[in-house]
Amino acid sequence: MNREDLILLADKITRPDSEASDEYSRNIDLMTAEMNRKMSNLPDLEELIGPDNLQSMIDNHSNHGRFMHSLFTNFKPEVLVDTVIWVMRAYQARGFHKKYWEVQLKTWTDIFKKHLSPHAYASISPVYYFILKNLNTFEFLANQESIPTDQKNYH
Repeated sequence: MNREDLILLADKITRPDSEASDEYSRNIDLMTAEMNRKMSNLPDLEELIGPDNLQSMIDNHSNHGRFMHSLFTNFKPEVLVDTVIWVMRAYQARGFHKKYWEVQLKTWTDIFKKHLSPHAYASISPVYYFILKNLNTFEFLANQESIPTDQKNYH
């Protein structure tokens, strides 16, 4: 599977509705704080993120919430795919391991179940499950050459 295949699959994701996106936005600070607590307390954290990367992980979680809210309000499959590839590439270069993404995404979904209404969870979770299901492909693409700039036309 390649980038274009992932974009076609991402285009089939049911878009989160505005009610769910707003609820996500209202709760993201609380959910991010819980995410940071849970991840920071993992006994194998250094194996997941490498040495001296705690602040990078915390920054990633904060950026993640803002990006996902933006994506939920204006869903573009190519932005989702290219951003996940870029983020994986950038953080792997800092020492983060593939397993971090799996643990992180599963932890986010657990937190959403706790803090979001069933409707918001059902609306938002397909995006997370898409990334989880395709994590191996994202990792493969993250380790390839950079995405050509002519493929980044998001108009």
